[in-house]
Amino acid sequence: MDAVTQFQNYSVTFDPVGLGGAGRNNCSRIGDQTGIRHKVTIAEESFHGISNLAFTITLTRPALVFNSNAILSLHGGNTKFANGLQTYLMSRDHHNLKSEFQLGSGKVKVDCIENQPTVDVILGQHVFLSVGDHFLSTKAR
Repeated sequence: MDAVTQFQNYSVTFDPVGLGGAGRNNCSRIGDQTGIRHKVTIAEESFHGISNLAFTITLTRPALVFNSNAILSLHGGNTKFANGLQTYLMSRDHHNLKSEFQLGSGKVKVDCIENQPTVDVILGQHVFLSVGDHFLSTKAR
């Protein structure tokens, strides 16, 4: 019974509550089980007792998924540099980052992090724009 509406890079999810888990959307279920969420929740509001129903409306946008081992190898095993790169990429606007990858044929040069070497980040190898992209890449292997 989930209703998901997508516009631009955002989605609004209607998630009925009190259905024994049957009303939970798959993205929330995956995040709840693993403790990792691959979305950014912008707003969430729960409603109870409206026509004897309870439901939650959540406004989210996708978040990046990293191949941590590949990013670590970009920096020769330096975890400080790898974490800095991940932090930088997460701070970027999702839509603009996607555009940069498209313009760079799947590659973006990151040379603006102070005291860190320049690296070429490859889409689908080091970073994925969504959990769906990451999932499809693991299914292809």
